[in-house]
Amino acid sequence: MQRMVPGDGEFSITSEIRMPGGSFAAALGKARGKARSVYKFKVLPDRCYYFRWSCAFGDELIESVEETVALKELKGLKEFQIKA
Repeated sequence: MQRMVPGDGEFSITSEIRMPGGSFAAALGKARGKARSVYKFKVLPDRCYYFRWSCAFGDELIESVEETVALKELKGLKEFQIKA
């Protein structure tokens, strides 16, 4: 969790886009790229924010969700740790 200073806030994700090989990728001139999605919002003191990120067919969406919705959606997810 990250503490934020009240005022203007920004939540962003940079993701890699991979195109399938073949003539479609060749027509675009590249098969890989990066995309950055940004969600700007007002930060209020002593408040916790939850965001949902989704990606389908290259369209990315970041949206703010209420705590009750976020906790319900997070329930049942398994935590994993990356070994260094």
